[in-house]
Amino acid sequence: MMVNTTIRNISRYKYFCFLAILITAPLTLIHAEAMHYDTLAGPLPSIIKGHGRKYIVITDIEVPVDKVVTIESGAIILFQNFTGLHVRGKLIVNGTEKSPVIFTSEFDKTYNPSTDFIANPFDWNGIYIHSDGFGSYFEHCIISYTVYGLVSETKYIRLDPVIFLENGKSNLTIEKEIKKDVVADSPYQYVLSTKDITEEGLDVKILKDPLAPKRNFFRYSGLVLGLGGIVAGIAHGSQYTEAKDVWVAFNSKHPSDDIKFNKSSDDYENARSNYIEKKVFVIVDFTMAAIGLTGFTWSFTF
Repeated sequence: MMVNTTIRNISRYKYFCFLAILITAPLTLIHAEAMHYDTLAGPLPSIIKGHGRKYIVITDIEVPVDKVVTIESGAIILFQNFTGLHVRGKLIVNGTEKSPVIFTSEFDKTYNPSTDFIANPFDWNGIYIHSDGFGSYFEHCIISYTVYGLVSETKYIRLDPVIFLENGKSNLTIEKEIKKDVVADSPYQYVLSTKDITEEGLDVKILKDPLAPKRNFFRYSGLVLGLGGIVAGIAHGSQYTEAKDVWVAFNSKHPSDDIKFNKSSDDYENARSNYIEKKVFVIVDFTMAAIGLTGFTWSFTF
């Protein structure tokens, strides 16, 4: 009798557990979907998309040696406990004043309203730039709720500007020197002069974006080609319309004698050639515009 009662109790327990899973699973899925986070771990891709896109860091992430990683403006990167960012290549943070890049704790309710916890200093390790990460620069970004803020083994970095907020032991350390002039929640700039770099026999280009020439080439040449193609296409389009009307007239019946124009005449051949020529011009113009605008758009992906 006791055995039967125990079996019944176990069965009821399993039933209630199963029922609880059925009830809570959809809520868990809804909660996870509501967060809309991309997961980051290990080596980073060359582009971290921005414009309000959110990422959750589940283990240490890194910029590999000899690689360039660009983080677009508006990217929000949330770090779980005991994680951090290691820079061994070149990191380019392209934030803007109105759309900064955010490095913060996953418990930061400003950027993760769904969290049940409160962000605190020491939540995540921070950003560590290794000696071979020289040339990295941070433009308009916020680093908050870390242990060490930003630590760099090389002074050849650029912060223009960075806001440090609610960090633990320190905000900024460069070549083992803690920067005492950093004021929390205020923009901080660290920009070496050309003289500082050239005096040590280094190329000033190390603090410039290595992809900038390529990006600018595709951006500006693509814009010129795209707009030029559109303008030329509109102009040739008007000429094409006129040539088409003449061509259609030559292929229509004559209103008086109900016969077609003489297709062997010079006027007929000229109308036909002009129609084809203007049609080709329009196709070429808008093809150029499409190529140019494609190059212009692509320039924002690296």
